[in-house]
Amino acid sequence: MEPSAISGRQAAARDSEAEMTDLNAQAFFSARVARQLAAERLQPAEAVILIRYRDAYAGKSVLDLGVGSGRTTRYLLPFSRTYLGLDLSVEMLALAKDTFPAARFVKGDLRDIDRAIGEEEPPFDFVLIAYNTIDVLSHADRLALIDAIRARLVPGGLFVFSTHNRAWHGSGRPPSFPTRHGFGDLPHYVWAVITTLRERRNHIRLASRQRQEADHAIVTGSLRRSGLVYCIDEAAQRRQLREHGFEVLSVYDCNADPVESGKPAADSYNLHFVCRAAD
Repeated sequence: MEPSAISGRQAAARDSEAEMTDLNAQAFFSARVARQLAAERLQPAEAVILIRYRDAYAGKSVLDLGVGSGRTTRYLLPFSRTYLGLDLSVEMLALAKDTFPAARFVKGDLRDIDRAIGEEEPPFDFVLIAYNTIDVLSHADRLALIDAIRARLVPGGLFVFSTHNRAWHGSGRPPSFPTRHGFGDLPHYVWAVITTLRERRNHIRLASRQRQEADHAIVTGSLRRSGLVYCIDEAAQRRQLREHGFEVLSVYDCNADPVESGKPAADSYNLHFVCRAAD
């Protein structure tokens, strides 16, 4: 293959990945979606982490990135000394502000958190990015955000986030149709089939933009498979964090079971990392 063809393909891939964040954001600029997500509770791994590492945020300064409608605010705000939530969606933030008037929220882009937070803001003790929100970013933007978070944390401060697991058996594949469990389950089954059809349609529409790289992949994801998301396996994510000044303390799968170093956790669609800013 000619070098020009290779460079052209690489440039197209970079352009496609750079559009990821804007493509994914469109799904969240909706009052209906804001209400839907606000009603959700903590995922099992999130609950375990917030219990186990309570001392890291209780009475401390907390930064909640990609806070959305405030799903995690209800669990962090009562315990934190100071709390700041950041999100790009005006619709999400409006609901969060109405629900938690005592909390401080700012509109901002994960690709430039320093502009939204401001240089005068003191360092944080605890930074959270829940709901795989970090995965809406391109590879370059992801690394830049990790560096920005490291710079915003006190030495020894915790960074907690979840990310799509590249080793999951369903990663990058079309959504599977649900299994019916008895006649009484018919209404739920029909709705699940309709939802899966929508997701499969979106997957087919975006499948040509999926990419597999040495250390990560870009696959269909987000709400109803309407966007593209970053995914990475456990070992590669550990390396990425170590190279950017973090020590991994623990990793959990979607069922809140600990994931040992080097284990793929192929049955878990995402992984939850707890890491500490190196001194």
